Amino acid sequence: MTDDTYIDRLLRNPLGGPTRELDQAMFPEKPADVVNNPVLRDGVRAMLTASLDKTLPPLLRH
Repeated sequence: MTDDTYIDRLLRNPLGGPTRELDQAMFPEKPADVVNNPVLRDGVRAMLTASLDKTLPPLLRH
């Protein structure tokens, strides 16, 4: 997981935040099967946790 640079945000990730390269083999064939995929579910939770850990403390200080 990496933090995007300013240039990365301008070119491909305008929202910013952590990003992670994903292997296409991790994705199930049907979108409805994503809910039951622990690799994707846990990956999303980890990225959300990392993002909130980084952004919430400065926001809560104000």
